Amino acid sequence: SEEDDYELIVVGEKGHHTPLTRFLIGPTAERVASRARIPVLVVKGDPDDGVKPIRRILLAMAMRDRFSDVDRIVDRVARLAVPLGAKVTILNVMSQMPIPPAGTPEDWEASAAELIGHATAEGQFLGYVLTRLADVGIEVDALVKHGLVVDEILAEAEAGSYDLLAIGGHEPGNWLSNLVLENVALQIVRRTRLPILTVHG
Repeated sequence: SEEDDYELIVVGEKGHHTPLTRFLIGPTAERVASRARIPVLVVKGDPDDGVKPIRRILLAMAMRDRFSDVDRIVDRVARLAVPLGAKVTILNVMSQMPIPPAGTPEDWEASAAELIGHATAEGQFLGYVLTRLADVGIEVDALVKHGLVVDEILAEAEAGSYDLLAIGGHEPGNWLSNLVLENVALQIVRRTRLPILTVHG
């Protein structure tokens, strides 16, 4: 993938690993999704279920992402969604509750529409992503959850009628930083039942 001008890697997932072998080497799909420099699509699911069309995409975004990275993620998702006519739901998980200067609980559990209307930092971020996708003709909405990032993303992916989950990929570091820092993307790749697209910055 680094020697030629590819735009996407597609891999299947096999899942026949003990906890020890997963720790030592990890499944191929996880290693590719963690180390690749281009987007990776990990195909999951039971082959006996047949091929389902992609009609709904869950796009999990984090406000901590740089806007250049956000643009890259949005662009890759749009390239899939536009020709398929797929609807995109943007999910932003607020894992830390801000304490307003006045001490009021405003925006602690606000909806996406309320955050956008109040022009909070999260609202401006969601509004930017919504506009970027809507400008290319994609039907899009936004959803805000409050809690642990991985748990909330996986819960929404499980509860909604989504056909694909898209996330920003983890940027690989040295062995120590990879060991110490929480790799949210890898946890989601490992645990979701949906096909998943990871887009690296």
